Amino acid sequence: MTQQDRGLLSVYREIEPLSENGKVMLVRNAENGQVCVRKVLDSRNFELYEHLRTAQYEGVPKIYECIRDDRFIIVIEEFVSGETLRIFMEREGPISEKRARKIVVSICDVLIRLHGAPRPIVCRDLKPENIILRGDGQPFIVDFDSGKFVSREETNDTRLLGTMGYAAPEQFGFAASDERTDIYAIGVIMNELLTGHIPKEEVAKGAYHRVIVRCTNLDPSARPESIREVKRLLAGNRWYPPGFRTGKIKNMIIACIIYAVIAFVLGYMIRETLQNDYHPATMILFMLVMAFWTVAFCGDYLGIRSKIPFVDEKTDPIAQVFIYFITWLIGLFLPLFLLGFIMTTFFG
Repeated sequence: MTQQDRGLLSVYREIEPLSENGKVMLVRNAENGQVCVRKVLDSRNFELYEHLRTAQYEGVPKIYECIRDDRFIIVIEEFVSGETLRIFMEREGPISEKRARKIVVSICDVLIRLHGAPRPIVCRDLKPENIILRGDGQPFIVDFDSGKFVSREETNDTRLLGTMGYAAPEQFGFAASDERTDIYAIGVIMNELLTGHIPKEEVAKGAYHRVIVRCTNLDPSARPESIREVKRLLAGNRWYPPGFRTGKIKNMIIACIIYAVIAFVLGYMIRETLQNDYHPATMILFMLVMAFWTVAFCGDYLGIRSKIPFVDEKTDPIAQVFIYFITWLIGLFLPLFLLGFIMTTFFG
């Protein structure tokens, strides 16, 4: 550390420790009164923190000083006033899909900037303790001690980093971590916001069940390809018909072909019904309900299947198919029965 570096650090007065080991300290700039955070970190991340100092990404605390000192680096960064996502979770408990989606989409926005950097940056320790929610709801990712620049040449991680429950399998030496490592953690965080548990303990049901399962897949290649795709899946595409929610051209083409076949068969059956049936309106209604319900159920529209009781990842596959079939039959005939009952009772 040079004399000039010592002079830069000397203006910061210690206020109180923010970690048990004293390596994270709340400090105040004696010259302008600004409250900051001082961190003593491993020197291997000097290049990353120096980049964060010059780039200054929205959703990441501003780095004011980054000074190398033998085996350590000393970082002076912006103090973000707010509460950690962990404290928020402990206070609120499981929250609604709408609130969870808003928080996670905002975190995705921060990751989009980091993953989209000229040299993509991954956090590798994304968890509620490392995310601060400012008073206006803006999330800040505040810990990059496990972060790194993505290298496409790496075949596996040389250092085992991350937190159990949030760390993807590749972080334990099975492969090289990349953007999909953070996607895994995003799925875990979304699940915990909805259920209060990590997926290993309980997987959320509802509209985002499939998104969470995809994000937390043990195989990185089976996860969404990018954090932008995760945001699309969370932010509104869930209302799109099956086949159009991922935004993938291949899926949309296949869906269009299937819908065209269904429309052709349905049109043919309606024409035959109009020509030969004494009660065409009833039959046409039945066929329309059957077509729309089958597409919605098989495509798991709005997470329909994940809401079915007695079915989870531990359910026997044969039992699962049987329960799905019974549910499909109930969903098909119950509305028609109720409609027929109402028509008979009130309209003779």
